[in-house]
Amino acid sequence: MRINKKAAALAVAAVTVAGVGTAYAYWTTTGTGDGTATTNSAHSASLTVTTVSNFAPGLTKKVPFSFTNAAGNGNQNYGVASVATVSDADITSVDSAHPCTAALLNLAYAPGGSAVGTVNDGGSYTSVAGTQPSLTMTDTGTSQDLCQGASVKITVNLAQGS
Repeated sequence: MRINKKAAALAVAAVTVAGVGTAYAYWTTTGTGDGTATTNSAHSASLTVTTVSNFAPGLTKKVPFSFTNAAGNGNQNYGVASVATVSDADITSVDSAHPCTAALLNLAYAPGGSAVGTVNDGGSYTSVAGTQPSLTMTDTGTSQDLCQGASVKITVNLAQGS
């Protein structure tokens, strides 16, 4: 049997290609590396307090508030809301010659009944009756007329959540 030169060349090429396709080598090894991760921290909320109107001696009023947990803060957990003590500096009287005072307002403070809870990253919160703190203008039994028409700055604070 006589082998054609072309057929022999094709056979050698096929064996060469087949050999290249199946031959391989590699090293096995392991590795380690160090990096860092930082945790987010608690972020305070900037609250908007809704105006409490028609406040008068003997009345208790809820203090509604709302806020947004800014995007990028992560989920934040907030506690019970309370009203900061009102001082004379927080009161703008109608008649500065006869000012309304914190003592004359005689306010009683009560915190909200339950914690706000978790507000998701970028989420907003509007208080409901159960989370709203309240103020009572105690009727002193004497004239509190100097406080008629006065404007009182009310600050709501949120405790840290659990």
